[in-house]
Amino acid sequence: MIISVDMGFKNYGYSVWDKGVIDRVGILQTAQAPAKSIAEDMIRRHQVICSGLIALFDKTDPKLLVGEMPGFGSQSSKAAVFMTMASAITLTLCTSYGLKTIWHTPSEIKGHFTGNKRASKKEMMAEACKRHGWDITYKTVKDQNAVGGFRLDPLYRVMGETLPMGKFEHIADSIGAFYTAKYFHERR
Repeated sequence: MIISVDMGFKNYGYSVWDKGVIDRVGILQTAQAPAKSIAEDMIRRHQVICSGLIALFDKTDPKLLVGEMPGFGSQSSKAAVFMTMASAITLTLCTSYGLKTIWHTPSEIKGHFTGNKRASKKEMMAEACKRHGWDITYKTVKDQNAVGGFRLDPLYRVMGETLPMGKFEHIADSIGAFYTAKYFHERR
């Protein structure tokens, strides 16, 4: 098995692959808990990611983890700190489990997966759906700022589950990371 990830401290997307076929997808989420101190909440959020990844590793027995390793250059300082924490958790667990890792930059993944190094989140999600035959539907949402007072929000039908953009974008990035790693591995 191969696990492909889009690391994040708030939303950590993953896809699991068995012999090149997608087996499952998911997202680990760690919303901020307003009633806790910052330190207590950071510890709790670390535990959510750690326990989620440990459960995933134990269930799938992966041999490799692939993912996106951002350069941290253009993010806000808070986002860079969160990404560093998610990266540290991931790398520590991979080392503990003896997993090999392959990392690509966001532009490498976008460029290989969509043909556009600056692909938008929607383009990444559309490509993931296209490659796997998943449907995109739309939900009408009341929005006083939209023309006519309504907007259409995409919903992604993925492996029997309907996901909103805010969840599926992280899974789609993990899928793009898998295809990118596979492509570069096959070229060697």
